[in-house]
Amino acid sequence: MFSINFLRNQCRLKPNDVVVAGISGGADSLYLLYHLHEIGQPVIAAVFNHQLRPEAEEEVVFVQNICEKLGIHCITGAADVSAFSKLHKLSPEEAARISRYQFLFRTAKDWEAAAVAVAHHADDQVETILMHFLRGSGLDGLAGMNPITFIRQWDPDRKIPLIRPILPVWRQEIDAWCKENKIQPVQDTSNSDTTYFRNQLRHQLIPELEECYSPQFKQHLQDMSQTIQEDQRIIHDAVNVAWSASIIYANSEKQQIVFDRARFSNQLKGIQTRLLRKAFFMLQSDSRDFSFFTSTRVLEFLKNAKENDAQPFINHLWMAVEDGLFLIYAQDRRPNIRKFPQTLYTPSTLLNLPGEVPLETGRIIGSVVDFNPQEFDSMIYLMKNNRSIVYLDSDKIALPLYVRNAKRGETFSPLGSNGHTQKISDFFINQKIPKNYRGLFPLVSDQNAIIWIPGYRPAEFCHLTADTKHCLCLIWEPQ
Repeated sequence: MFSINFLRNQCRLKPNDVVVAGISGGADSLYLLYHLHEIGQPVIAAVFNHQLRPEAEEEVVFVQNICEKLGIHCITGAADVSAFSKLHKLSPEEAARISRYQFLFRTAKDWEAAAVAVAHHADDQVETILMHFLRGSGLDGLAGMNPITFIRQWDPDRKIPLIRPILPVWRQEIDAWCKENKIQPVQDTSNSDTTYFRNQLRHQLIPELEECYSPQFKQHLQDMSQTIQEDQRIIHDAVNVAWSASIIYANSEKQQIVFDRARFSNQLKGIQTRLLRKAFFMLQSDSRDFSFFTSTRVLEFLKNAKENDAQPFINHLWMAVEDGLFLIYAQDRRPNIRKFPQTLYTPSTLLNLPGEVPLETGRIIGSVVDFNPQEFDSMIYLMKNNRSIVYLDSDKIALPLYVRNAKRGETFSPLGSNGHTQKISDFFINQKIPKNYRGLFPLVSDQNAIIWIPGYRPAEFCHLTADTKHCLCLIWEPQ
């Protein structure tokens, strides 16, 4: 039966909280609506037309009439779910789910509601758990639906929870209540269509299991889900401790997460898997599944990866190891852990003297300075101990200067090479600069050649000598 204690303690809905309830006109949603109204809970009925069945519009009017009778405010919405399904290459069920929840949470935000309530009941819970079991789910799937859930996909700020106030109530009780109160709910004919997987379980598999194997099958699954949910709280606390011990940096907006590789790898395998799941759903909140195969593949990569190895993770995410760290990031958004200088996606920018060129991670400053031969040794000492500054012989440089990226096949003659040249790509490899940073790595060049790779080497032909007359100073200044 409907429980106010469950609503208050498990769903955490306060007596004066406004709740948006998803109402279809079916028995379960009407049961929810009437009981919320009966206890005086401020409720707004939200009715969504998926436009999948001819009778859908009549069902919306049916709910509107009930709400008018009860004095409940009713908000309606509609979408061409079939077109949405084709456009995004989703199953009709998944397209309907996304469209419906978008509408419910949008309504909740518009009306400043404390929660969104849906009419999932105990039979729905059993079917959900069984579906997860048959698909090879882990504990999270076998725990089933929770009374209260924050879903980043619909509410990134985690301010509006999805609650399930009638989760302990069985369908048989709901049907009996409708009959007793002479309520004729909408009958969705698609609920009996056994081409849908859930309906196969509802009308075929579960009745057979109850008849042939265990009359209390549904109750056993319900009890199991509650036990697992209690166990999950223990696991959740352990994962949070491991997360705090292993995480270096996490930014869902930049689509980047960085772990300490050793600390991550020292966790129990089950904890590692849950850390991966947590990271994945933090970066892709609209995803619904993270498979055993994916976690196994990622952990195998992490175990065997060498420095700067990178591979696809899943769903346009990548993973890499670098400098003792384990990186997970969106494609082309690898975290710049070692603060390599990177340009702002412009092929070439004029560097005036004096002047500066802004970069993604700082700036390059250029100026002409007076050269005193007596300061030669101190300038050499400074350059050896600080690769972010360089002094060059400006008489050997063909102005103006540019800050740009490397050209395909371009060569460079670094200081100490005795005039020998090498490809920039080979120089980057020898300096162990990861591939992701090479395309936007800034180079300073004159009209003819590269004169400095910031943070690394100046060119041989223009390096500072005791005979230098005029001096150019270049500085790479990180943010």
